[in-house]
Amino acid sequence: MKKVLTVSLSLIASLVVAKPQLMDITGMERAENMIVYENCSFLYLVTLDGKHYADLHCEGESPIFSPDGRKIAFELRTGKTNEIYIINCDGTSKIQLTDNKNVIGKPVWSPDGQKIAFTTYRDMNRDIYIMNADGSDQKRLTNNDTLKGGVVWSPDSRKLAFASEGDIYLMNADGSEQMRLIENDKQNHDPVWSPHNPIWFPDGLKIAFDSYSCYPEIYIVNIDGSGLMPYIKNDIGDFDPDFSPDGSKVVYISYIYSDSEDPIRIYSLYSANADGSGETKLIRNRRALFISGHIWSPDSKKIAYEVLNKDDANIYLINADGSGETRLTFGSKPNWEKEFSFSPMRTNGILYDTYGHVIKE
Repeated sequence: MKKVLTVSLSLIASLVVAKPQLMDITGMERAENMIVYENCSFLYLVTLDGKHYADLHCEGESPIFSPDGRKIAFELRTGKTNEIYIINCDGTSKIQLTDNKNVIGKPVWSPDGQKIAFTTYRDMNRDIYIMNADGSDQKRLTNNDTLKGGVVWSPDSRKLAFASEGDIYLMNADGSEQMRLIENDKQNHDPVWSPHNPIWFPDGLKIAFDSYSCYPEIYIVNIDGSGLMPYIKNDIGDFDPDFSPDGSKVVYISYIYSDSEDPIRIYSLYSANADGSGETKLIRNRRALFISGHIWSPDSKKIAYEVLNKDDANIYLINADGSGETRLTFGSKPNWEKEFSFSPMRTNGILYDTYGHVIKE
């Protein structure tokens, strides 16, 4: 009996997931091997092994590391508008960058770390702005009352892509040479054809995007508008692609409906080779309300994602092949728009910035 009890207790202990312990980051100049996230409108860091976390003692939402990991940009409601702030990676020196811009969605650092792009809602329009990383030289780039979603940088920091009322556009980083890349052509497509959520291939020569018809599909197109074709297409809904920084893989969400009288969506996370072949299921079917926020680590070896359930929403980390799942957060408040981002990552002595470029030390 004693032996059986010992084995049972050992089994229970092996199933208990240890919560991260608070760590002191005072004076930290650059974050490495961490994720920044928001919970209940406050910002936190957690290490990638899930063992330690840090409270930045700062209100904010949609946090994102600068490419070098020294700063964090985020959104914070100030009075009647949402504004962009930055802090040092240890939570010190909060600086407000925008004033009366009514920011919508997360700020986005350029890959070279010199600029921040963001969207606003002013004068009944939702538009894209750009500024230097210190908040200076703020410029409005669009004049568009149908802007949908956010804005994404090209890998060389020279261009931006965005979606507007079912069309996808490209423009130079100064707002010039705006080009309609994909048009919502209702004569040739189902009326609910709705291209959105553009994302650049790491080589900067193609863009992938979601489109919803009967179910979501992923398409690709060259940046000159040619070569439009389905990228990942099967009998289930696929959407929200993200490419590994080394350009070898793509990860995306798929869902099927349960076989029941009251069908519900069952979500899974898949990966494939960059050419669309070799589809692999990374995580088992989850009867979650949603899976979102999946992003690659800077060294292209891990993937972080959020699982939203009825009572909580937490961040998990897996290896690129789907193994080694680690829960990083515990008891986070449910949030459909939870944002988090990787810091630079040191692997085998090599330090990668948040876009996967090697940092020379």
